[in-house]
Amino acid sequence: MIDTSYNSTRYLMDTSAQRRIPEKLLSLYKSIQVSSRQLDRIPRDKTTQLPFPQEKILMPAALSYSNAPDLASDDYVVLGLATCFLKADGEVTQVEVIEPIPSAAIEALFKGIPTSYKMAVGVTLGQVLDGENLKKPAGFPEDAHFGDDFLLRIFSAARTYKRKETAKSLIPEGTSYTEFKYSLERKRVLNTVRVVTNEDNVKQHSHTHKVL
Repeated sequence: MIDTSYNSTRYLMDTSAQRRIPEKLLSLYKSIQVSSRQLDRIPRDKTTQLPFPQEKILMPAALSYSNAPDLASDDYVVLGLATCFLKADGEVTQVEVIEPIPSAAIEALFKGIPTSYKMAVGVTLGQVLDGENLKKPAGFPEDAHFGDDFLLRIFSAARTYKRKETAKSLIPEGTSYTEFKYSLERKRVLNTVRVVTNEDNVKQHSHTHKVL
């Protein structure tokens, strides 16, 4: 029986047929064969080894911090805007302070306890820190100040969200929350100094330091 099926590959490989094929078409076919054999030798999980140029998609790498090597710029943290007070020369001045809020504290705030926080925002460390320089995230007032020991506190707070991932859902990254039970009934005075007096000492029993 005569095989009448059309097989272009077998036809092109026939030397007698090659004489009847235009030279440009035959050259193109041979180049395709070479490329196919090269592709067959390429490991499928290593696309960077392709024998022809391929555009690489580079994802931005998260930066780490020298004084907090366990954290990176894409780690999550909550920043709060608190109303505090400074006392000087008998006068009290109101100030707005930006502070990191740990996961346990944010969970307590969502239960409705009174707080000096007006607002809280979910951010990443990279949105606040440029190396060791501080950047004020969007949404905070221009006259707001970063709290004391801010670097130490923001790293400590970020670690709490790495330990408790579920707390991130309370204020997702890029969102803010303003429905706290805001109250100034108990004012937060930042620069108070407690003076310890004799009345603060715990009275001890007369036999406390006696050897029995």
